[in-house]
Amino acid sequence: MCAVELDMHKAYDRVEWIFLEKIMTKLGFDQRWVNLIMACVKSVKYRVRFYSIETDTISPTRGLRQGDPLSPYLFLLVAEGLSCMLKGAKERGELEGVKVCREAPVISYLLFTDDSLILMHANKKNADCLSDILNRYCANSGQKVSEAKSSIYFSSNTEVDVKTEVYEVLNIMTESLSDKYLGLPVMVGADRSDYFRHLIDRVNSRINGWKEKLLSLRGKKILIKSIAQVVPVYAMMVFKIPKNICKGVTNAISQYWWGDDNDHKRIHWQEWWKLYMPKGKGGMGFRDLQSFNLAMLAKQVWRLLSEPDSLCARVLRARYYPDGKLLNVRIKGGSSYTWQSVLAGLDYFKLGYIWRIGDGTQIKI
Repeated sequence: MCAVELDMHKAYDRVEWIFLEKIMTKLGFDQRWVNLIMACVKSVKYRVRFYSIETDTISPTRGLRQGDPLSPYLFLLVAEGLSCMLKGAKERGELEGVKVCREAPVISYLLFTDDSLILMHANKKNADCLSDILNRYCANSGQKVSEAKSSIYFSSNTEVDVKTEVYEVLNIMTESLSDKYLGLPVMVGADRSDYFRHLIDRVNSRINGWKEKLLSLRGKKILIKSIAQVVPVYAMMVFKIPKNICKGVTNAISQYWWGDDNDHKRIHWQEWWKLYMPKGKGGMGFRDLQSFNLAMLAKQVWRLLSEPDSLCARVLRARYYPDGKLLNVRIKGGSSYTWQSVLAGLDYFKLGYIWRIGDGTQIKI
């Protein structure tokens, strides 16, 4: 098995307008709607100032505007072309995907805007198929694979000769996955604190910028609730964050609230846990990060129960609870840290869930 992480070179700037228009038409959009969207895309014009001299108006012939709220959605339509090509190759048997276990669904690709992760069996046939798909996609859409930023990760039992063949076909020489994918650590080892220490650094970097400003307590409260406590939310939706990391983030926020700096430590007039309480009970309504982390993981449990046909639910069900009874599952040896985090949310979920009779099919008599 191998995982190919593809990075597109200046993805937004290289989009061919004719390709975008044909994709929208192929997907079934009304022609009047397509014309309106293309009018928005083609209306862009540029002028460049060189010292005090401005150039003539430049009218580009391709590319999507960075920062335009419409651009991410349009790029998703462009990436749909690559998705359809990969899906077609998988259905024809030309590209073999991978499975986490025998009953799990076959996965051949995961796409998120311009980030692409291709999963396949490590052999020359699959490499040739992927190379042909990428060449045709890039030739028509204007995209270009950044081979220097792309990488391949092989499973431990892959032979050296097979690795060499895949390298030569795809022309990607970096054998590793990035430390992070979509902002989250790819692999979490035994010492989990090291993988999430960046959360403390990110909160500290924000707070250090705020310390230069003179703000009222009301202003500090807004910054803490809307920014500082939101930074770790994305990671908390997937992983159980170690207690010392939550404590580090809380300490940084607490020091900012009471006005501590490197030279002076001010009086903390209340214990911090009292500020977690709602305003009606005398607190400030700040988040208890550990409890909030468990609540977010419990929400993932609810998604697995309420959306059993989603790709994530089907993969986890095949690997960890093939009988479909998530509420009765117990942790097993060798479980991934993602699944251990879900089970931590399951324990929290059981404290407040209600079981209903429903149609009676789940009742044992």
